[in-house]
Amino acid sequence: MAGWLAALLAVMTAYIRVLGSALGVPADFRGPMAKQHRMALLTVACLASIFDTLWAGTGMALWLALILVVVGSAATCWRRLAGIHAGLGRGEG
Repeated sequence: MAGWLAALLAVMTAYIRVLGSALGVPADFRGPMAKQHRMALLTVACLASIFDTLWAGTGMALWLALILVVVGSAATCWRRLAGIHAGLGRGEG
């Protein structure tokens, strides 16, 4: 379930960016968990999982990374939506 949520939120970050571009707001690639941040986190988590399973055997590295992707992607979606709102609000006055 958490994996599906992480995937959905990761796709939503891209769709929100495209939505902003379609509305005339410059493309917004920022966020605490933009694509490059998700990929870096996943790379570190995969490397950490090697040692995690060898010594501890708990598999917590990937679980923690999954939780961080979900929370970070949700924050990224919120931040990008707020940026779109602010970008659209500047034209009114």
